[in-house]
Amino acid sequence: MLGSEDNQVGLTDTEAFCSKLLKPGSIYEFLSKNRRRLFPDEKFVHLYPSKLGRPSIPPSTIASIMVLQTLEGLSDREAMEQVRSNLYWKMALGLRLDDEGFSPNVLNL
Repeated sequence: MLGSEDNQVGLTDTEAFCSKLLKPGSIYEFLSKNRRRLFPDEKFVHLYPSKLGRPSIPPSTIASIMVLQTLEGLSDREAMEQVRSNLYWKMALGLRLDDEGFSPNVLNL
């Protein structure tokens, strides 16, 4: 089942509270502002044919993680550590401050 980004701003929304920390012109700022346009979840519907089960991690999130992972030369496990602990990554991915990330196995193709 296709998951999609939650666009509702909450108390732990990283972008809303920390966006001024992003260096202008950085990849983190670029993804924060453009990831939904670059990787719209609806473009990945064909990869999730079932309407049953728990929603997937949003494809826009996975694609953005893979961009950062490649640029920084990280393993799947190292990338997930960045998702859990790095504010720049959280802002680039549109994650909440308290987002714990997920299993690195999700990145395996």
